[in-house]
Amino acid sequence: MRESARAIDGFTGCARVTIESSPTLKTPWIAAALFFVFLAQPARYSVLPVAQAQNASQVNFEPLNSSTVAAYVRQEALAYGVNPVDALWIVSHESQDGQNMRGDDGQSRGYWMISDVYHPEVSTACVDNLQCSTDWSLNWIKAGHIDQWSTWKYRFEWYPAQNPPL
Repeated sequence: MRESARAIDGFTGCARVTIESSPTLKTPWIAAALFFVFLAQPARYSVLPVAQAQNASQVNFEPLNSSTVAAYVRQEALAYGVNPVDALWIVSHESQDGQNMRGDDGQSRGYWMISDVYHPEVSTACVDNLQCSTDWSLNWIKAGHIDQWSTWKYRFEWYPAQNPPL
């Protein structure tokens, strides 16, 4: 809308404004037809049988043996400038060096037990891949977030007999 004229009304002292309206759609059935043709498409999705749906969230992976995981984490921690003792503590207490890849009722996943709740940006494919999850975790540790792993944060309370690292 635009203002087309302005005059002073001598009797009331108020400004009188004439508004020019926009043209209206003279054929509403065209708008309705366009809506149904382009916007009101039926939903298309596939439905999994119950048996497949229950297994859809499970990822098939072959865990590496503990010594392979530990050796890789140590090597990468050194390369990233992270104390390898700290990195190995986390991996060995979170996933037992990759032998238990799910925790916290399925909310933590992978070698480093990265939380799906707090870190949905890290895909299941990444957390189940030793290289990808180690890269993400060591960067996260370098950024100052080591206390987000509860086994690290509470290591003195939960594992006092194991002489946890400082």
